[in-house]
Amino acid sequence: MTLADLRWPLERAARVHGGSVAVTAAGRSLTYAELAARVARLGAALAGLGVAQRERVALLGVNSLAHLECWLGVPASGRVLVDLNTRLAVDELAFMVDDCAPRVLIHDTANAATAAELAERCTSLQTLVLDGSGDRLTYERLLADDDPAETDAPLIGADTLAAISYTGGTTGSPKGVMLSHGNLAANALHNLIITGHRPEDAFLHVNPMFHVAGIANVVAATWVGARQVVLPRFDAAAVTETIERERVTLATFVPTMLAMWLADLSERARARAPADVSSLRNLHYAASPISPELQRRVCETLAGCEVA
Repeated sequence: MTLADLRWPLERAARVHGGSVAVTAAGRSLTYAELAARVARLGAALAGLGVAQRERVALLGVNSLAHLECWLGVPASGRVLVDLNTRLAVDELAFMVDDCAPRVLIHDTANAATAAELAERCTSLQTLVLDGSGDRLTYERLLADDDPAETDAPLIGADTLAAISYTGGTTGSPKGVMLSHGNLAANALHNLIITGHRPEDAFLHVNPMFHVAGIANVVAATWVGARQVVLPRFDAAAVTETIERERVTLATFVPTMLAMWLADLSERARARAPADVSSLRNLHYAASPISPELQRRVCETLAGCEVA
């Protein structure tokens, strides 16, 4: 196992920080020991569904505990995660599914109808797994039924394919960008160097995990055993309340999100109910250029927080 093997960060976190909270999502918290056990069961469960190593597993849903576990567990089991953009039309998604031919699609309740239509249209899809509650196969039921001892550890190197991220197809058909274990590990390492994640940090996952900007810090935070706080999607009020409640220290936004969040903070201040976001020590913006005016406002609002 090498530093370019995505099994390594979680294995290290479980060994060194096993009793520390790893992730908080939808009111539920897991330690790193618990997270590692669930990720191991995910690999065994996929084997039980007939998904061989190097085969694809698709995911269609908002940020969630299962979504985070899939980014850690699917590549770690030697399989390839295809995280689909929930904002795309069914025709666009069907093109991507037909192109990469996943056997399993994990989806949430909000995207259940789209998942069912994809199963009808795309011949490779054999199993739908619901990230939610229901009468059919759910993600939690899938994990409860499998023993990680039943599977052998896959042979993984830096060049082993870990994920496929599809472009939007602005200038033609979408292209599947192949991301290796080495690619994702290097991206996480860059974030560690720039941000300086620490075990005592709490990272807020609010960017969609189907985007590279949304998952780089899943691996980076895991690497050091930091706490990860998951929001299903961006909502300015929810972001403010979560930062206050969970004492979030690290976050990454896109400029549009920053503008909306600053508006929420300003509205609270005008109502004489200012928010306490003083726990933030580092905030990054990414994905698009930021205007000088917005950058100035962010720096003035978050005095004492490093903004980059």
